[in-house]
Order: sequence, then structure tokens, then C-alpha cells
Amino acid sequence: MYFPDEAQYLREEMLSAVNDSVNVDLAKSKMIGVGAEIRRRHAGSLRQAADASLWAILQSQIQMISAFEDDPVLCNRVVMYGVAAVPEAQQKSLVALMDSASLLYRGMYEGESNPIRRGAVTDDDWINLIEVFYEEGGTEAELDLVFEPNIQDPVLCTAMLRFLRASLYADFLGADRVRAEMVASMNES
Repeated sequence: MYFPDEAQYLREEMLSAVNDSVNVDLAKSKMIGVGAEIRRRHAGSLRQAADASLWAILQSQIQMISAFEDDPVLCNRVVMYGVAAVPEAQQKSLVALMDSASLLYRGMYEGESNPIRRGAVTDDDWINLIEVFYEEGGTEAELDLVFEPNIQDPVLCTAMLRFLRASLYADFLGADRVRAEMVASMNES
């Protein structure tokens, strides 16, 4: 177990939510909130996680978003709000979600227990990633959506997937710094 104190806290809050809530949706909402609180508390350590873990976390994020590519409205909600936006009836498998969480917590634990000392992401790193994004067919309008998401824009999902894939497969000096910053930032909010 990566964070035994956090696991105990989560267990206690889950029991409290189940015992105190009058309906399942309220209990589920409280548990998601507690999980998000724990994730945000440790997300900064992802900046020191191994690149292989960052790669796996990004790949998992891409797979989750891609699962809803055929429904732009829902896909945009998943881009903006993560797994919490997926209606229960459309959750493909709770196991897949747990696998994703497991990757995330493993990466956070690695960053805390065996940190990789990499410098902060630089402007040149971002410029290099943007070049990769454009090489992969990205447009200025899509890039604008990545940095200023608009949930109403039907292209948001496509733009974000293209950007995440560009960061995943980027192979320039400093690409790991970009992945580290992206993964940490996505999980700090």
C-alpha cells in the first residue's frame, strides 16, 4: 500500500459516507471528493516520478478520454472534469478506473519515496512540445483550446487528445519535464 495513512482516512470517510448518507449518490459523491482531496495533496510529487510512470498515467488518461470520443459533449465533460463526469451507466469497468488510480498513486509514491531530480519545465520544453503538436496535425485553434478549454467547443476533445498524445510520444531533451508538469498539474486541480 502506497499511503497507509491516506488509505485509513479514505476507509473512515467511506464508512462515514455510507452510514450518514440517505442515498447512494450522496455517499458516492462524498467518496469521490475525499479521493480527490487525497490526490491533490500528493499530486506535486508526480513532478519527481519516473518517466515510465508518467507515461503510463498519460496513456491511461488518453484511453479514458478516447473511450468517449464518439460523444463530443460527454468527451468534453471528461476532458474538463475527469472520471467524475462519466455517468455510471457508461462506466465501462470499475476495474479500469481502479487501474488508473493505482498508476496515479504509484507515481505519487515514487515521486515521494524515490524522487527523480529533474529540473523545472522550461519555455524551450513547451516550445518543443508545441512543435510536436503541430507536426501531429494540431492547429493554432486547437492549441488555444488546450490552454483555454471551452466545454462548449465540439473540438475540445480532439484537441486535448492530440496534445496529450504529442506529450506522451514527444522524444526531445526535456520531454520528461513536460510530462511531469502536465501530470502533476492535471492532478493538482
